[in-house]
Amino acid sequence: QPLYNYASADDAEAESLSRVRLQRDVIEVQLEELSVFGVHLKSRGNPPWQCLAQDQVREAEARAVANLVQDRVQNQRAHSPRALLMGDFNDLASADSLVPINELDWYDPHEATYRARGRNPSTYWPKRRMRLDRILLSPETVASVCEGSAVIHSGLLYRRASDHLPVTLDLQT
Repeated sequence: QPLYNYASADDAEAESLSRVRLQRDVIEVQLEELSVFGVHLKSRGNPPWQCLAQDQVREAEARAVANLVQDRVQNQRAHSPRALLMGDFNDLASADSLVPINELDWYDPHEATYRARGRNPSTYWPKRRMRLDRILLSPETVASVCEGSAVIHSGLLYRRASDHLPVTLDLQT
């Protein structure tokens, strides 16, 4: 069942509801043998004119992203079975709003790397242990990860650039 929300304060004033779709960004870049999906899900902020909670909007977006990624990867499997989904998920991996993406059952190399070190670093530096930014790999892509390359960068220079820290990963071609 589709969810409806006010897309803007003007829409709320006009009582013009619109179906919840991706309200920010989702891009697909097709490289030779790799599909890259970039996403920016609904923030944790909730403007007073929205009639849905931010978690409801983010879950609807996560469902749309999961469906889109699954469909595209299935359609391109013969040509390019490797894929990754990366970006600002704006919630913890364990959050209910991200269940649709978690159901893809893709691998999180940063989680594995930092858990092995006994660490739980943040990618949202104003708060500790808020890893909102991730790179998820399809099962066919996991073997391509260069060992030790999953890094969450930190430092003053990165903090001046954004309140989110860069997350990187090297893949073998």
